[in-house]
Amino acid sequence: MRQTLVPRHAPGVPHTGCAGVPAGFPEKPRREAATILPRRYNPTVRNISIAATLIALIAVLVAAAQGPAADAKPSLDGMAVPAYTADGDLVRPEDYRTWVFVGASLGLSYSEGADEREGPGAFTNVYIQPEAYRYFMETGEFPEGTMLPMEIYRPGSRESINQAGYFEKDFLGMEVAVKDS
Repeated sequence: MRQTLVPRHAPGVPHTGCAGVPAGFPEKPRREAATILPRRYNPTVRNISIAATLIALIAVLVAAAQGPAADAKPSLDGMAVPAYTADGDLVRPEDYRTWVFVGASLGLSYSEGADEREGPGAFTNVYIQPEAYRYFMETGEFPEGTMLPMEIYRPGSRESINQAGYFEKDFLGMEVAVKDS
């Protein structure tokens, strides 16, 4: 910034001097103030900036939602497939308890003629293959060969310190739903 000497009297009027300051000289040097003009508010530019940012964000979200390719299906490599005995009975899937736990309920049955029970009904735990779960989450469809094993337990009550409520007691069996179109 440059320094400018500014006289402290009206222009055209001779300076008579001040205490300690010779006539014709300013009382003290003054600095020019840098003029900082505020940015003019332009709502059009602001609105265009916001719109461009929103469009870019929407484009990124749409691209992420579509994934790598619209036709690409998740891999089913390594998925356990249903196995049957010579008589046509389904073999219990191995390690199904390491699969994705779908949920637990009371009284659930896959059987069409399931009877209504008195009391809470049987406890059930349902599982699904991890590969089938990922496939369903990405496509909304269960792949062919999906298995949903459901363990069935008799309810227990008032044993040990339990004075109210029910718990899983004895394993009664298993039902398995299989997608086999």
